[in-house]
Amino acid sequence: MQFLVGQQERTTRQLVNRRLFNAMLSGLVVVVMLTGAVNARLADRSTAASAQEVRRDLAMIMAALHQYRLDNRVYPSMAQGLEALVIRPGNLPKAINWREEGYLKNLPSDPWGNDYQYQQRVPHGPFEVYSLGADGRQGGTGEDADISLMAG
Repeated sequence: MQFLVGQQERTTRQLVNRRLFNAMLSGLVVVVMLTGAVNARLADRSTAASAQEVRRDLAMIMAALHQYRLDNRVYPSMAQGLEALVIRPGNLPKAINWREEGYLKNLPSDPWGNDYQYQQRVPHGPFEVYSLGADGRQGGTGEDADISLMAG
């Protein structure tokens, strides 16, 4: 009889332990799911904040390029590039009224550490300033998407 009571206690204890384990496991699953949802939201916000930073930088570069043109009658050539906004270019077209302090203190990098790109369609014509996104390659979606501003 005593053996039977001990076996019932052990079986009851095992049942309680199993239920407790299942409850803890279920709780852990819920925590993992919530963490995933929070991380996804933070990633979306991070991507949006990075895109906003790129747009702000591009607008600043675009304003500097327009000021450069007002002073020098032309935009920097492709060979001169965006560096012409920071360092007086020595090659043609000559920057006749280049500001001694430059047009930007330095060239910013995009949020992913890549250089901003400058491209003219034709000499002295319309141009585009852009970021290649997180992957640093043309095209892409989400965080890898290119972001650009065009002028002209």
